[in-house]
Amino acid sequence: MNITSKLLAVLACASCAATLFGTATDVPVISDVTFNQSGGGFPVTVTYNLQYAPAIVTVDVLTNGVSIGADKVTHLQGDVNKVVQAGAHQFKWFAKRDWPGHLITDNSVSVKLTAWSLVEPPPYMVADLETPSNVTYYVSAEAIPGGVTNDLYKTARLVMRRIDAVGVRWNMGRHPTENGYTSSRPQDQIHSVQLTNDYYIGVFELTQGQWKRIAGFYQYSDVTTDGVREVYPLQYVAFTEMREAAPVSSGNPPALDSNSSYIFPAPPAPNSFLGKLSSLTGVAFDLPSECEWEYACRAGNYGAKWGDGSLIQLKGGADAGEDTNLTRLGAYKKNADFIQPVGSYEPNSWGLYDMHGNLWEMCLDWFGVDITGLDGAVNPTPPSNNRRVDRGGAKHSTQYQCHSAYRDSDNPEGRSLGIGYRLVSRIAQ
Repeated sequence: MNITSKLLAVLACASCAATLFGTATDVPVISDVTFNQSGGGFPVTVTYNLQYAPAIVTVDVLTNGVSIGADKVTHLQGDVNKVVQAGAHQFKWFAKRDWPGHLITDNSVSVKLTAWSLVEPPPYMVADLETPSNVTYYVSAEAIPGGVTNDLYKTARLVMRRIDAVGVRWNMGRHPTENGYTSSRPQDQIHSVQLTNDYYIGVFELTQGQWKRIAGFYQYSDVTTDGVREVYPLQYVAFTEMREAAPVSSGNPPALDSNSSYIFPAPPAPNSFLGKLSSLTGVAFDLPSECEWEYACRAGNYGAKWGDGSLIQLKGGADAGEDTNLTRLGAYKKNADFIQPVGSYEPNSWGLYDMHGNLWEMCLDWFGVDITGLDGAVNPTPPSNNRRVDRGGAKHSTQYQCHSAYRDSDNPEGRSLGIGYRLVSRIAQ
C-alpha cells in the first residue's frame, strides 16, 4: 500500500541562509514529499526535493499529528541527517526496528522534514573516524542511533554538541561569592566577554580509541589493557603533536618556537593529529579557546554553581574537602584515585561530560596571569607567554581546582599524564 503524505517541510533559519547564500531565493526549501511503505512496516521510503541551496535535512515521524519520539526514528538510510545538495533525494526508515508492533497502514502516519541552513545546523554532529567524509547531524541526543553514551561515540565516532554563542555577552572569571575567590589575584576578576562564532564542542574528552583511529597507534596511558583503554581519555600527548607536528610513538615532540608558531587562530598543520582528523572528516577541528571552554563548562550557570546548576557547597582554598555536587559530575581528589572512562559521571546542563575533573583540558590560549585587560573583549586571547592554558581540573585535583573559572598552565611541548583534550569545530557565520 502506498501513502503520499501532505507536504510537511519546515524552513529553518531563513535569515541565516539568506546571509550565507546571498538572496532570499537561496533559502533551502523542501517540496514534493512522498511517504511510501509496504508490508505493514517494512522499510518506509521517503522522497523529497530540496530547492535553492544545500541544507542538512532531518526527519520526524508523526502519528495523528504527534511525534512518535526522536529515539524511534534512528534506523535510517539515504539522504537524511546529512548535508544534501539541491535536487531530488530519498531515504528509508526501517520502522520495524525502531517502532516494533506498529502497522503503518493509513494516513495517520506522516513525516515532517526540516531543512537546516549550513550556518544554523542541528544541535548534534557525529563524525565517523573510520569512513572518510561521513558526518551526520541530529536534532537531539535521543535521535543519535544507540544513544549518545554508547561506546561507539567514544571510540569510532566523535560526537559534538552545538553551543549557541554568537552575540552573547557574559561574565568570565570567578565571582566574589564563588568558591576560592581571591580579590588580589587578577585572573579571578570578572570580565565581560563575547564570542563571534557558534561552535560544536566534544560531548566527551578525546579518548585513546579515537586517537588510535587517526594516529594509528595507542599513546602511553595509565590504562593500557586493549579493549578497555579505548573509552579512557587520551593522555601523554603534547599540544604540539595535536596541532603542529605529526604524532610520534616514542621520543620527545619537536622543539618549536612557541611564540611564533601557535598563535590563535592559525589552523592546525595538515600533518598534525587535528590536521589529519580534519582531512578525514571534511570538518575543521581545533582546540577550544579558554573562553569557549568556560562558556561551555558553565552551560549558562553563573555565580557559585557547577556546570549543571547545582550549588558549590564548600568555601576555602586548595585543602577544602568533598563537595557532593561535584562528586556527581567528575573524578577528582575526593572520589577517584585513577582516571575514569569518559562519561562515567553526570553531564552538565548542556549535555557535556567530565568538564570538571578526570583530566585537565589544554586550550588554545597562552596563559596570561593578568587578564583584567580583557574586559569587554570579543574572542579574548590572553597575552603571549610560554605556557598554554589548562582548564577543568583532574582526578588528583581538589574541588577548588575543578571550578569552571580556575586556570592552570603547562608547557605546550611537554607530555603529561594529567593533560587531556576536548575538541571544537567553529561554525562559519
